[in-house]
Amino acid sequence: RLRRIKNEKAGLLVARLKKELQNNNVSDNDRHYFYPAAEVLENRNGGDVIERMEYAKGTYGVSMGDFEYPIMMVDTTRTQSGKEGMLLTPEAVYYSNFVTCGNIKVEDIRAIEASTGFLGKSVTAYLNDGSKVKLPHVVDAKELKGYAKALNDFVMYLKERPFSRKEKYLAKEKHDVICCFRCGYVYKGLKECPKCGYKQNV
Repeated sequence: RLRRIKNEKAGLLVARLKKELQNNNVSDNDRHYFYPAAEVLENRNGGDVIERMEYAKGTYGVSMGDFEYPIMMVDTTRTQSGKEGMLLTPEAVYYSNFVTCGNIKVEDIRAIEASTGFLGKSVTAYLNDGSKVKLPHVVDAKELKGYAKALNDFVMYLKERPFSRKEKYLAKEKHDVICCFRCGYVYKGLKECPKCGYKQNV
């Protein structure tokens, strides 16, 4: 049951992130892979996407939790093997490049910004403790700022709605107080979210 709920949640988050990228004029990219939630839920083959994500998880995303699904994977390898790049989940950002690899909890990110100056083009995550981490990316320089803004807005959305993603909350059959999967609005005593109309909350 928890696996099904987490997959449904991942599908909603994928749709939201795709919309953020589109709203910021980021073109479709064959090195951006999005979690195929519908295929997984219906026991259909997620195909190439799942294989690449599993490979990335096995190389630099080994600390991911059992019910922590990637929303998007960025593949920076020449052969598109998934060995290096970035995995974005509702809980964290996992990254790997030629020099370093690691992970950053979503709650620790203060902002994500792009730099397109003379010294280079980069996307950087600025953390609450004052440190910063350069994130792997594959977008063109002209789209870099839009891409960073889309990631930043998405991560800020994740930070605002942590309650509805907790496994302890999701594992319960019924809730007196309901936190909407789609928009995060908290309500009680209704069959659908009064803010966005989503009907599949538990």
